[in-house]
Amino acid sequence: MTPIAFGTGWWLLIPAAALAAGAAFFAYRFSAFKPPAPWRGVLPALRFASLFLCLVLLLQPVWRHTAKPTTPPILAVLLDESLSLASHDSLLMSSAHALSALEADVRLFGFSSTTRALPSADSLQIAGVRTDIAGALAGVDAVLTNDHLRAVLLFSDGRYNTGRNPLHVAAQYPVPIHTVAVGDTLEQRDVQIRRTVANEIGYVDTVIPVEISVMGQGYENQQIVVSLAQGSTMVSTVRTTVPADGVVRSVRMEFAPETAGLQQLTASITHLDGEATHANNTRVITLNILDNRQRILLVAGAPHPDLAALRALLGSDEAREVVTLIQKDAQSFYENTVPDSLAAYDLIVLVGYPGHDASPALTQQVSASGARLFFVLTEQTDLAVVRARLAESLPVVPAPGSPLLGEAAFEVTPMGWQHAAFQSLPAASPLQLPPLRFSAMHWQLSPDARVLAQANVGGVSNMGPLLVVRTRDGVRTAALLGAGTWRWQNLPEDLADGDGWWPTLLDNLVQWLLAPEDDRRVRVEPVWAAFAGGEEVQFAGQVYNESLRGVEGATVALRVAAPDGTQFPYTMSDLGNGRYAADIGTLPEGSYMYEARATRGDVLMGSDAGAFTVGALVLEYTDMRADAPLLRQIANRSGGQFLPADDVGALAAVLRADSAFAPRITAETRERALWQWPLLLAAILTLLTTEWVLRKRIGLA
Repeated sequence: MTPIAFGTGWWLLIPAAALAAGAAFFAYRFSAFKPPAPWRGVLPALRFASLFLCLVLLLQPVWRHTAKPTTPPILAVLLDESLSLASHDSLLMSSAHALSALEADVRLFGFSSTTRALPSADSLQIAGVRTDIAGALAGVDAVLTNDHLRAVLLFSDGRYNTGRNPLHVAAQYPVPIHTVAVGDTLEQRDVQIRRTVANEIGYVDTVIPVEISVMGQGYENQQIVVSLAQGSTMVSTVRTTVPADGVVRSVRMEFAPETAGLQQLTASITHLDGEATHANNTRVITLNILDNRQRILLVAGAPHPDLAALRALLGSDEAREVVTLIQKDAQSFYENTVPDSLAAYDLIVLVGYPGHDASPALTQQVSASGARLFFVLTEQTDLAVVRARLAESLPVVPAPGSPLLGEAAFEVTPMGWQHAAFQSLPAASPLQLPPLRFSAMHWQLSPDARVLAQANVGGVSNMGPLLVVRTRDGVRTAALLGAGTWRWQNLPEDLADGDGWWPTLLDNLVQWLLAPEDDRRVRVEPVWAAFAGGEEVQFAGQVYNESLRGVEGATVALRVAAPDGTQFPYTMSDLGNGRYAADIGTLPEGSYMYEARATRGDVLMGSDAGAFTVGALVLEYTDMRADAPLLRQIANRSGGQFLPADDVGALAAVLRADSAFAPRITAETRERALWQWPLLLAAILTLLTTEWVLRKRIGLA
């Protein structure tokens, strides 16, 4: 490729030169005044040069320059920073230093649960409590996707405990992955807790079975003690022997929590002499203990068969505490007195209440409590009082007018069959159950109400609502607008298929009413309920406005309380779109409480609270052997080589044999339009000026 090209063709330079030479010759050959002998050649030459350059510019000359820079191949080196390689840090560092002699651009990365770029091998930190090999491979590919990545060198023991199976990533990897097995591939003498099994959620005063599995290598039949403790209190101990090598033996224990909240148990086994590590002799178990006592206030306008049936069904569950108020007259109730506050009750059931003599003070207390309500209509219900005092508290309100009572079959709507209240019911059709007494007047549904069942009169559907539910501002309410459910408890033989239908529906409905509704405007939670020891504790949060849309620019203050009561304040980072995050680093072992408050300006938007635990360092010590077969498969599937830890020097020969591991040569062509080049224009002016000055000096016009 010629360095200079012409827009109109280079061959026009010949006639341009001839034209310029002819013009210069005739200008001085036939001039009236002849230049002196010394200048007869110089002046025509100056005239020729200036004219020729002017003609060249008319040909649109372009100067082209082609450069071929070389980009060396990139070798990404992944160094396992998990705690299982703590005794091999010197090997990793020395191997990484030795790779600097390769004819390549060596990039170092450290990985455990996350991946980070290392400025040098000396910045290696063996402290990770989880190992994500697949995440490390995918992360390096993403970071260097636009660079000349030609190979990856993976140093690891192959024991991953987080993320995907790395074989799936290796099979589709764009470059070869060469692997180096670090660590001992032989079994080491060790006794460990292999796993613990317990329900994550338990209840106060309810026994929780805990299964602890023990495995050993090299200690068969030696006596050990398996113990379960809560803090400094020993819960249970069991004597057993170490099973045969590689065999898992399970020990069953029991724990009966006495208080609610996030609780931490510690399972441990005896330390034996000569073990590879004692870090895996302990395992932390985190349980979320709930207070399953459901306090229900049953308020009735008068004695009624439905009241007796409901009271018996609700009280049959030992986890429920039912307090009954049956109106005696306008001032008093049977059995109990009106409590000062209704806040202690999880659910208020109104059976035929309010009646004609309902106390305005109690109905006002119910309305103002914001409690979860289950309204059951009977003949004693005063619908005018309901309309006047409980209109905002119920999902449905009677329209003005005199109630007309009739009988209707209970027909579940299509929406009802999809609701949690009608799950796992017997096969019998509710239309076959005895009819209910219902008010055939018009009912006004709130906009957010859902009709789960309707009245069927003489085979005609949709004659009015019978079961209506609503969720508003996190509070659930329900209304059963039919009386006579006591007959569903005393079915004749021809309706025996319906036995259990009403108890199951009632239990489902109560559970739905009591279930928490998560419409919190501020939601902050740790990414794990239980963190491994040494693992960074991270929080994720969301802040919403009243329309449940994400709010940016809020200040989310996070306060973490340690087991000893020490408070640690943090501020969560704004990630945009109403999302917030905080990384508070590592914490000592124990149970922690936290509280988060979100403000915008001087306005409090909401708060959230919870608990989490930090356990001991065990995850990385579950299996101390290097998984050489896995590393070999990673290399084979990606087209790489498996290398022994003591022969990393062979990598240079492997890379030289790989034709793809070569520099990248790219051609870069630059162009400049010479007719716009100031230096060329200056040269033309210089030639013309020089000619003019010489002509003046020798006296030529």
